[in-house]
Amino acid sequence: MTSKSEATIQLKIPAELKRRIQQTAFDRDETMKTFILKSIKKNGVAVDDSVVIDRRKMR
Repeated sequence: MTSKSEATIQLKIPAELKRRIQQTAFDRDETMKTFILKSIKKNGVAVDDSVVIDRRKMR
């Protein structure tokens, strides 16, 4: 499932839910993308570990 191409996904969620996701990701020192991908993976969707890596920490 490793792919160099990426796609954008957009969805509307309540503003409060977005704030909770942002805060939880911040508390875990993760990006929202990393937090969401880990959550998706925990729910049984195949997500390659190389996609879940927080690129900020690779520097």
